Amino acid sequence: LLLCAATLYLALSGFECASSEVTTARVALKSKDYKKAEEALKKEVAARPANAEAWLLLGDIYNDQSRWVEMDEAYAKAEAAPNASISNAQRQDIAARRFNGWLNKFNAGLKEYNNERYAQALKELDSAEMLRKDYPENIFLRAQVYLGLKDEAMVAKTYQQYTQVAGRDVD
Repeated sequence: LLLCAATLYLALSGFECASSEVTTARVALKSKDYKKAEEALKKEVAARPANAEAWLLLGDIYNDQSRWVEMDEAYAKAEAAPNASISNAQRQDIAARRFNGWLNKFNAGLKEYNNERYAQALKELDSAEMLRKDYPENIFLRAQVYLGLKDEAMVAKTYQQYTQVAGRDVD
């Protein structure tokens, strides 16, 4: 009788097993089949957009493939999912991965700037800005790129934005 009651309780209390799509993704990830795992997880989040676990796994896939902006979006959806059971360790891991993604895009922008490929530097900085919005280093390097492009109006506008973001440090 106790076993029947426990089974009934678990069935009615929303006990959830991993969906077949998440299971498929986990198996695919073990064999490093990112394409298959990504397809399965996209199906899962289309059917159940509040599945934080699926969004976390999708973010991990994007991280492994250096698809930083997509990674950030997937992690944001995982964090925003209702009843998201994301641990503090997972939150710290997400923050570290976001920082690592930003650092990669910022350094790519710096490299392009140093090689005087200003249009590509701006594209890299756009991605860096998506990962760390209103971060002073992004804005300062963007101003330097406009300086290289000899776009004085954008240089002045960007430096003004930098002073607003950096605040007391600039004063």
